[in-house]
Order: sequence, then C-alpha cells, then structure tokens
Amino acid sequence: MTETPTAVYRLYDAAGYLLYIGSSGDPTRRWREHHKEMFWWREVVRHERQWYAS
Repeated sequence: MTETPTAVYRLYDAAGYLLYIGSSGDPTRRWREHHKEMFWWREVVRHERQWYAS
C-alpha cells in the first residue's frame, strides 16, 4: 500500500479564533470548495497546515 501525504489544516478569523479544522491531500483544492460552499469562508484571514505521510 502506498502512503499518500495528507495535510491537516486550520482556518482562523481576524481575532485568531479557530473557524475550521480539516484534512485533505490537496488543501488548496479543498479551500476552493469551501469558498463556494461555506458561509464562514469570508471570515478566514489566516491558515496553518501540517503535512503527514498518510
């Protein structure tokens, strides 16, 4: 079985409050989906991501 790198990402608002935690093998694509779907997306001003081997 081949391991696929996966990112755990955290999205924060301007006050530093955590809005969302997610994981994806392609976080940039996933953020584009959030932008279209999630009412809170306009509040996101900062993100952090950590990559894991699987």
